[in-house]
Amino acid sequence: MKVYYVKNSSARAKEFQLTTTVYEENGQKYVKKEASCQESIAHLEQMKKNYALLSKSIINPKVKLAQIIQETPTTLTFEFIDGVSLESKFYQSLETSPTQAYRVIDEYKELVASSFSNSSTPLHSDQHKIFGDNRPLSNSDLYFEGCSNIDLIFSNIIYSGETIYIIDYEWVFEMPLMLEYVYFRAISSLNQKGLVEKYFNPTELKEFRAKEDAFLLGYVLNRDSFYQIQHYYLKDKIDPTQTITEQKATIQAQEETIQKLEELLALSGETVENKEQLIQEQHTHIQTLSNQIEELQAIAQSLRIKNRLKRLAPQKLLSPLRAVQKNPALLKKVFYYLKRGEIGYLWSKTKEKTEQSTLSSTNTPSIQPQEYFKAYDNNKYTIENRIIDIIIPVYNGYEFLEPLFDSLEKNTSAPHRLIVVNDCSPDERVKPLLLKRLEKHPTAIFVDHAVNLGFVKSVNEAYTYTKDHFLILNTDTEVPELWVERLMYPILQMENIATTTPFTNSGQIASFPNFIADNNIFEGMSVDALDAVFKEVNPDKFYSKVPTGVGFCMGVNYNLIQEIGFFVEEEFGRGYGEENDWCQRAIIHGYENLMVPNLFVYHKHGGSFSAEDKKRLMQENAIKLLHKHPNYDKDIQTYVGKDPHKILRQLMVVVASSHDKEPLHLIIDQALGGGANHYTTARKEEYREQNKKILHLVYDYYASNYRVYFEYKEYNYSFILQTLKSLKELFVHLKFGEIFINNIVSFEQPSQILQWIEELTDTNQASLIVPIHDYYALCPNYTLLDPKGVFCEVPHGLQECQNCMKTNDLEWRTFVSDGVDMRQWRGDWENILTLADKIICFSSSSKEILLRAYKTLDSSKIEITPHQVAPLPPVTVAKKPKDAPITIGILGAINQAKGANIIEALVDSIEKDALNIKIVLIGEISKNISSDAFRVTGRYQRDQLPTIIQKEAIDIFLIPSVCPETFSYTTSEIMMMELPLMVFDLGAPASRVKEYSKGVVISKDYLQNTLAHIASLQNS
Repeated sequence: MKVYYVKNSSARAKEFQLTTTVYEENGQKYVKKEASCQESIAHLEQMKKNYALLSKSIINPKVKLAQIIQETPTTLTFEFIDGVSLESKFYQSLETSPTQAYRVIDEYKELVASSFSNSSTPLHSDQHKIFGDNRPLSNSDLYFEGCSNIDLIFSNIIYSGETIYIIDYEWVFEMPLMLEYVYFRAISSLNQKGLVEKYFNPTELKEFRAKEDAFLLGYVLNRDSFYQIQHYYLKDKIDPTQTITEQKATIQAQEETIQKLEELLALSGETVENKEQLIQEQHTHIQTLSNQIEELQAIAQSLRIKNRLKRLAPQKLLSPLRAVQKNPALLKKVFYYLKRGEIGYLWSKTKEKTEQSTLSSTNTPSIQPQEYFKAYDNNKYTIENRIIDIIIPVYNGYEFLEPLFDSLEKNTSAPHRLIVVNDCSPDERVKPLLLKRLEKHPTAIFVDHAVNLGFVKSVNEAYTYTKDHFLILNTDTEVPELWVERLMYPILQMENIATTTPFTNSGQIASFPNFIADNNIFEGMSVDALDAVFKEVNPDKFYSKVPTGVGFCMGVNYNLIQEIGFFVEEEFGRGYGEENDWCQRAIIHGYENLMVPNLFVYHKHGGSFSAEDKKRLMQENAIKLLHKHPNYDKDIQTYVGKDPHKILRQLMVVVASSHDKEPLHLIIDQALGGGANHYTTARKEEYREQNKKILHLVYDYYASNYRVYFEYKEYNYSFILQTLKSLKELFVHLKFGEIFINNIVSFEQPSQILQWIEELTDTNQASLIVPIHDYYALCPNYTLLDPKGVFCEVPHGLQECQNCMKTNDLEWRTFVSDGVDMRQWRGDWENILTLADKIICFSSSSKEILLRAYKTLDSSKIEITPHQVAPLPPVTVAKKPKDAPITIGILGAINQAKGANIIEALVDSIEKDALNIKIVLIGEISKNISSDAFRVTGRYQRDQLPTIIQKEAIDIFLIPSVCPETFSYTTSEIMMMELPLMVFDLGAPASRVKEYSKGVVISKDYLQNTLAHIASLQNS
C-alpha cells in the first residue's frame, strides 16, 4: 500500500476527530476515514447516513456523490475521484483575469442552486444549537430542503468527464440552511482578499461570520485546545496567510536570504559562477522557513482551510526560491533587480509568477511526444503465411452492409477469409445482398440459418470453420487500411494474448473521444482519416490490459479456445456478456486481453436488437456475469479509475482536430502577463465564438517549460513540454491553418523559434499574423531604451545597435543570452515579417517605428487596429481649496520603461523645492520610493477606478513612460473618464493625446517641463 496523504483532525472535539488517509493499492487510489477515538465512531456512522440523505436531495443527474465502497465498525473507505476540482478551475481562471474567476464563482452558485432540492423554508428551531442564536436575513432566502451540506466548498466539487462529484459530506445537517451561507463558506475557502466583500454586504457578512464562529468555536473545535484560542484571536482580524507573512522570523529569514543574494552578487561580479553556493543558501532558507511555520499551519487547520496549505504564505515564500533553484535562467533576473536595489519588486514578481506556474501545473501532465507517437512500420505488421478468418454474424442491418463490404474490400490487404452467418434475418433484402457481395470473395463461407439462433450460437458455429487465430466483426462497422495486421499483431507476436480490441467511437472502455460513452465518430471524419491519426500512435507504450475485449471488432486467440472452449450458449444465448465471460475465463488461465492503441474502427452501433431487447439482455446477462465472476465489476471500475489512455485520447483529439477540414489556429505567446496576454485572451474568445480550434502555445519563463492549451467545443486540454525538441516532435503531427505570433519575449533560443515558425508556416501553407505589442521584432531590447534609459530613435546603422547591445544592461538582458548578433536578429525577424500575411500595429506611431527598421517591408500589409478598451464612466473630482496641493495621479504597473525613474526624480524635486504637489500611484512600482509626497495604493480592480480617483482627489494624470509605447490602455482609460492628462512626446500616448482637449504633450526635458506645466496649473 502506498500512502499519499494523512490528516488528523485532532483540533476538533473528540466526537468529531477522524484520520483521513489517501492511499493506493493494486494501482487504485482510495480515501479512508477512520474514527480516531471511541467517541467519534458515531460521527462516522452519521456520514453513512449523510450519503443516503444527500442522494435523495440531488436533483441534477450529472451530480454524484463519492461512493462508500467499504466499511468496518471504525472506518469508511471512499472511491478516489480523479478529475479537476472547481477550486483548481477558479485559480486557473484567476491567472487569466478576475472576470474569468468571477464566472467560476457564478458557475458554482448556479450548480449548487440547481443540483439540490431547495425552497423558502423558514428557520429551523434547532439551528441555534449549532449555528448560534441568529436570525435569517430575509424570508425570501433559498434554503436547502430536507438536509443541508455546508461542506460544498470549491475543493470538494470535482469535474470528472461529464460527471460532477461531491467528495466530502461530513458536515450535513437535517435542517434547512440558507444557500447563501454555504456560498459564503465556499467563497471564504478560496482565501482571496476582498472576495467575500464583493459578494456579500456588511449585514450578511456579520450574520454569516456569526454563524461560522458558532459552528466552529461552539460545535466543532476542542473547547480547550490551542486551536480554539488561536481561532478566537484571529477571527475578523487577520487571516492565517497574513499572519504568517508578517511573522518576524519569516521576515528576518527573507531579509537574510536577500542579503546573501546581494553578497553573492558582489562576489560573483554579476555572473552566476557561484550558483552552487546560492542554491545551498536557498536550501538553508527553505528549511528555516519550514521549521517556523508549523505552529501557524495549525492555525490554518483550526480555521478549516482545507487543501489550501499549499497556498499559504510560507509556501508562497518557498516556491520562488525553489523556482530559482530549478531554473538558473531566473538568476539573471534576480541579479538585475538586486543591482538596481528593487528587491521588493523582485520578490513580489517572482513570487506571483512562480505561484501562477505552480497553479498552471496542477492537473497538467508533462508529456514526451516520442513516447506517444511512432511512425508505422509496414515490415513489422505482417501476417506472413497465415490466413485470418473474419467472422461476420448478420441479423438485419441492411443499411450497414454496403459500407462494411466496401471498407473490407478496399482496406483488407492481409490474407483472409470471410465467414458470414445470416442468422435468419427477417429483412428479405439482406440475404441477396450478402450473396452478391460474396461473389467477390471466392473463398468465403456463407452460413444461412433457417431459424434465428442468436449471436452466440452463430459465432460459435462460425468458429468451427476456423483453423487459426480469427476475428469477429459486427455488420455495423467500417474498417481502415491495414486493420487486420494491427489488430492481430499482439496475438501473433506476443505470448498469452486472448483478445485484442481497437479504439472506436462507441465501445465503452474502447470509446473515443469520450471514455465509457457512445460517441458519434469524431467531427464526422471518415474512418480512414481518423485512423490515419491513430496509426501513428506508439503501440508499445500503450498496449493496455483490459478486463474484457469488446465484441464489435475483436481479435481472438484460436489456441486458447482449444483449452477453455468458446462462448457459453446456454447462459448468454442471444448476446451481451458472452465475450466478457470468455475474457474473464482467459484471465483465469493466465492470458491477457489487450487494447490496440494504434487502430481505430468505426462502430455505428445499430441494428441487431431493439432498444427494449438490448436493455433487457444487458441487465439479465450482467447478473449472470457477476455470479460467474464476482470480481468483474471491481476490475472494470479499477480500469476505469486508472484510465490508462486518458492523455493519449486527449492528444488524439488534438491531432485529429488538426487533420479535420479546418486545421488549428496556433497562438504563440509568453507567460509574463500584461497587455499582450490580455490580447490573447480576447482573441481566443473571438475564436471560440467562431467555433475555431485553438492551440495556445506559451513559454513559461518562470517554470522554464512550454505549455500547450487546446480549446475546441467541450474539449479543453493542456500539456507541458520541457524542451523545444519535444515541442517540435509534437507539432510534426499537427496541421495549422493560421499561426499567430502574439509575443515571444522571454522565449529561450528566439532565433531557433523564429526559424521553426518559418518552417511551420511553409510546411502547413498557413497564414501568418504578427501583432506588434512591443519592439522585440526590432531589437531584443524591446523597449528601445539606450543604456541611459532614453529612447534610441532606431538608428539607421546596425553597428550602432550592435554597440548598444554590448553596454545596454536593462531588463531585456534577463531574457536574452549575452552574444546578440543584431544582423542575425533583424534578419530572422525580417524573414518572419516578410512572410507574414498581416502585421497588426495598435497605433500609427508603432507602424512608423517598425518601418524605420524595415524600410523595404510591404507597408500595405500593416494594419493599424487600436485595442478595444472596455468603457469607463466620466469622473468628476470635487473642487479643492486654492492652497491645496496639486495631486498627480499615475496609473498602472510602473517599471523603468514605464517611468519609475521619472517618478523618483519628481518626488526628489518636490521634496527638495518644497513644492505643493502630491503624487498618488494607483498600481505598483518597481522602485522603493519613500516620501510624504508619494503614495502607492496598490493593485486595483478596474471597476474601482472612479471611486479611487475621487477618494484620492486626483487633479491631473501623468503617463510617465519613457519608451515609445505601441498602445496605452491607461491613456485610453483616463481619456474615457474625461480627466486631465499629461504624456511625454513619445509613441502611442502622444499620438492620442494630441487630439484630446484635456491633454497636454510634454516635450523634452520631461521632468522640468512636467513641473512647469503643474506650476502653470497652480498659477491659473
